[in-house]
Amino acid sequence: MVDYSKKTQEKIDYLCKLAERKSYKLNKKKAQEELLKSYDLFDLKRPKKIKWYDHITNAFLDRASRSSRAYSASRAYSAYRASSASTDYDFDYGICTFEYLQNPGGEQPNENDKKYLKFFELMIQAKKYGVGYFCDDNDTLHIVTCPIIICNELGQYHSIEKPAISWEGEKLYYLDGVSFEKKWWNKIRKGKLSAEEVFAIDNIEPRRVAYELMDKTKMKKLKNYKVIDEKIDDKNNPMKIISFNVQNMDENLIFYNCIDPSTDREYFVQTKEQTCLKAKSASFGFDKPVKWINEW
Repeated sequence: MVDYSKKTQEKIDYLCKLAERKSYKLNKKKAQEELLKSYDLFDLKRPKKIKWYDHITNAFLDRASRSSRAYSASRAYSAYRASSASTDYDFDYGICTFEYLQNPGGEQPNENDKKYLKFFELMIQAKKYGVGYFCDDNDTLHIVTCPIIICNELGQYHSIEKPAISWEGEKLYYLDGVSFEKKWWNKIRKGKLSAEEVFAIDNIEPRRVAYELMDKTKMKKLKNYKVIDEKIDDKNNPMKIISFNVQNMDENLIFYNCIDPSTDREYFVQTKEQTCLKAKSASFGFDKPVKWINEW
């Protein structure tokens, strides 16, 4: 049972569908008019000029960072990781206001509450017609079209078939929330990386994702591959210390292989330790093995 109204649930469902849509037809005239109405709503002068962008650019980011009406600014700086367009920036507050105006309880809504809800509805309409990000600068309204975003069941950017975030002017590739250049994304999704290439990836998160999608039988082809130590942790998950050689290195690489109990993700953490308990402690910054009471 939810603690908000059916109308609020319908509004949430609609906004989720809007964010998850696979395509849309851009209507610049209607989209920009919804944004301009927000100026009227707050008795602000409408910008004289309008400039559209087909993806996030450095020029747009620079303008958004100094704009007094940069509703998108905080999202724009992390645009490549944004869960949706900046027109959703106040999603939580907008939904709360929507519910409050229907069921105010003791204190009654004031004119500011009603005005904000009108603004929220304008932003929804603007996104419907294709607005992603917007700001104003030097009497010009700058608008970025809305990207198409694909996520996995955990809400992470993810697609093995096409860009996870795509504008007409730019495509961004993600696997389980981790960003990859297109050539690496292609190799990983098609299983073209050898185990040696996977473990040569410097960053732990891209390495983890590449390993998860890798055919595990490839591990046997690693030079001098062997298991040095093997244990079961307090959460009944396996731990291993494995050693192997890649890219003609003089010394073997040693990794602590473990399961994160909070996410069930499998990790390979590079280490110098020869035992699971020492490596586990070292991964948390402890010089000596510690007794683990609980993990989450």
